[in-house]
Amino acid sequence: PDVLHNGKWKAPMKSYTLASPRVGDPDFTNAYNQSGVPTYRIVNTTDIVPNVPPSLLDKNDFAHVGSQISFTAQYHSVTHNHSCPNSYGYALDHPEAPFNSANVA
Repeated sequence: PDVLHNGKWKAPMKSYTLASPRVGDPDFTNAYNQSGVPTYRIVNTTDIVPNVPPSLLDKNDFAHVGSQISFTAQYHSVTHNHSCPNSYGYALDHPEAPFNSANVA
């Protein structure tokens, strides 16, 4: 949003995030999603980070931006499930089989 608002960037932009948490309140996410920047959130469904911060009292305090692209790879720990090189990096390089048993400690 800062680059869109304050920058002199004129080329088309796209955003790809790995394991992004919820980033803003509903007003922020609505404004971002209407900015015209295609945004894709790559998410391991066994990773806890994309589920934080949690909603309080069933309120939508925080929300995600963009479209989720998910895969499931269970590496048996919070740290390993969230690992950018070992979980997300492997899944991006091997989308047909995003789990690598060699990455399990």
